[in-house]
Amino acid sequence: MSPPQAIEEIAKKRLAGVGPTALASGQMPERLRKRVEELVADLEQPAKRAVAIENLRALGAATPPVLANVFAREVDAAVVAVASELILELGPKGAPAAPGLVASMPRWPVANAAVALRTLAAVAPWWDGAIAPVSCSCDGGEVALDDHVLPGMCDMVTFGEILNASEELNAAIRVDPEASSAELQAFFADPDYHVVLRALALARERGSAAKDMLPLIAGLVRGPARRRLVPGPDPWQAVRSAAARAIVAIADPADPVRQEAETFLANLPGK
Repeated sequence: MSPPQAIEEIAKKRLAGVGPTALASGQMPERLRKRVEELVADLEQPAKRAVAIENLRALGAATPPVLANVFAREVDAAVVAVASELILELGPKGAPAAPGLVASMPRWPVANAAVALRTLAAVAPWWDGAIAPVSCSCDGGEVALDDHVLPGMCDMVTFGEILNASEELNAAIRVDPEASSAELQAFFADPDYHVVLRALALARERGSAAKDMLPLIAGLVRGPARRRLVPGPDPWQAVRSAAARAIVAIADPADPVRQEAETFLANLPGK
């Protein structure tokens, strides 16, 4: 076994006893941190990328604090996408990426911002630190997050993606994944469709334990579209679709409300 492989084997055995807070606060063993940094650097070399991804997956919870640094670099979009994917695969164990993502936000290149925001949205609810809502603006092709102008210029399509991702982050901050059933159901009436989508995703994850939410979720599928503030595609159609998918995950197969949801999904455009 080569020295790097030996370090990875030792790390995998030790990580069971190393919690997210410790990893996020820099208490990772120095040799392990250096190995993760080497592997993350290898992501930028196409010939080494596949092996680096396998090794980073094997190291699991040790990787998020280092992977978070990728989003502040001028690197290929494929590298940014891989870093995000590796963090997202860890679920709640990806939370140690949050401090680094928050700290590096003013340095994110415009090209990385939307992916970085969505990655932060996925892990922020599991981090024990506080994250304030993020404001997003654009002036003359310059994008600012919380008044910090990001490096690079963007067109309106890219800005739209960044703005939407920032709203997804703010929704993730608002909706606690450990919210009670009553608290979660209250979010179904929120005027921000990002918040409703977040609440529906959490309800769907709870499966049959969320059966008491079915009447309100069914109402979201059946209800009229809410007032749209801007022209363009109707975002509330995404809410109706998400509500139907949540019903399928929650309701019993013989429940008429599930059959109604399945019919709705079967008739969506593009099916």
